[in-house]
Amino acid sequence: MTELLLLADSDILIHFFRGNKLKLLPKILPNKICLLDAVVAELQYGRSPTLYDRIMKEIGSSIILEKFTDKPLIYNEWVKLVRADIGSGESACLAMARYEGHHIASSNLRDINDYCKDNKIRVYTTMDLIHEAYTKGLLTEDDCDSFIIDVLDAGSRLPCSTFAEYLAKHASKSPWRSYDRRVA
Repeated sequence: MTELLLLADSDILIHFFRGNKLKLLPKILPNKICLLDAVVAELQYGRSPTLYDRIMKEIGSSIILEKFTDKPLIYNEWVKLVRADIGSGESACLAMARYEGHHIASSNLRDINDYCKDNKIRVYTTMDLIHEAYTKGLLTEDDCDSFIIDVLDAGSRLPCSTFAEYLAKHASKSPWRSYDRRVA
């Protein structure tokens, strides 16, 4: 692996789109954002078929598109995960991260948390990324609150209703779930 990528699942992109902070996403972490073909399919054929085009219009120059289906080891792992009832996009991200050492951006911890722990995959949730943006001075607390309100009002779920609530819950925890494995 030559470059550590952030494999973005559709839920993260949807949250940042609904929170009106999509353009901020490439500035939060130094990793390039990668969309795997399964995630692209979820975005193109999901509830809002134009969402993928809108995402690419706003931040497409910061995104790498990659096929995982032409990598047999990763594809076979994806099949196994999909059969275990993990979503197609999440499964693609998990399989690619496991075998190529990348990080994942996903808020669906219920489905991926154990797998990430077992395979030492670093996961960033939506709120982890918002916290990082806040820490870097890219967002104020008011900006974070506006983001949370916009995402919740659009029908998505987050673990808090204010940024202060998030900070209080996570003050003693690492700002992200670090099951980190660095692959050279």
